[in-house]
Amino acid sequence: MPLVVTHKDDPNEARWYASLFDLAKKKNLRVLADPAIETLDIGNPDLIFSFYYRSMLPMPLLKRARLGAFNMHGSLLPKFRGRAPLNWAIVKGETETGATLHEMVEKPDAGRIVDQQAVPIGPDETAVEVFGKLADAAEMILRRSIGISSREKRS
Repeated sequence: MPLVVTHKDDPNEARWYASLFDLAKKKNLRVLADPAIETLDIGNPDLIFSFYYRSMLPMPLLKRARLGAFNMHGSLLPKFRGRAPLNWAIVKGETETGATLHEMVEKPDAGRIVDQQAVPIGPDETAVEVFGKLADAAEMILRRSIGISSREKRS
């Protein structure tokens, strides 16, 4: 059964994205907010995916995933490893960034790259606009990597 692990929504944080916690609940998924990751009992999952999770997941947890543990990172790794990669790409004047699906290892954003998709950064685009393109790129990567047809409807 799918499990969503996320952060508690901070009512003082100015978010420009929807609540993952609320979406998971709406989809009737099991969801935990800010659990003690080290003691999280997830059994032996087939896969672990991490999307913009703010903390490193411990290796003992990652090693339990039979088919692997993967992270979607918001840059064309190895460029802009770490937090806020889109912001750094814009600050550094990059004209291109992208999304990278990679295996999770002990060192942040250092695992084997599975797939990447580049997106342009327009001269007058905001981070929010580029983030929308990154989300589309991440979806394309996931569809290619886990074999979801683009004709299949989102549920």
